[in-house]
Amino acid sequence: MKISREAIENYIAENNLEAADGFVYGFETYDDAENFANQIDSEVVEIKKRDGQHWKNMGFAGKAFDLTPAMFGDDYDIFPSDSNIFKEMIYPFLENAADYEEAQNIMEKYNDLVEAVENLEDGGIVLACNNGEGIYVPEQSFPKEVMEYYFDVYSYAIAVAIP
Repeated sequence: MKISREAIENYIAENNLEAADGFVYGFETYDDAENFANQIDSEVVEIKKRDGQHWKNMGFAGKAFDLTPAMFGDDYDIFPSDSNIFKEMIYPFLENAADYEEAQNIMEKYNDLVEAVENLEDGGIVLACNNGEGIYVPEQSFPKEVMEYYFDVYSYAIAVAIP
């Protein structure tokens, strides 16, 4: 069933969504996008744009984005809420520590990461950057699946194409 342009604009405003270049994006979940697509007889797509340019349709999207370290560059790792940071990262370095002081420095290096993972809600992830000086943990955590993200000069979103 096709709905009017006015009804689409009202839906966008009522749900705090964004519309540009023939797409509606900003949905909380994939199901929200899929329900809207069904209402307007359209499809859910992945869109991409470079800073300052227009959105481009990258094709059908069957689900939200699964965050992976590759989306953010070579120096990033993702740690889900069920990570065992000690076993996965710290212990291998401690095995090779020459003395107590070196072991303590290793523990301090990963302290922010351990705290960030321990404070995650179930299903969340921490995106951490190993910048050579230690582990940088951003102030925010992320859900494992996201409807939009930004890296380098590109924005990516799950959207609904407006017919």
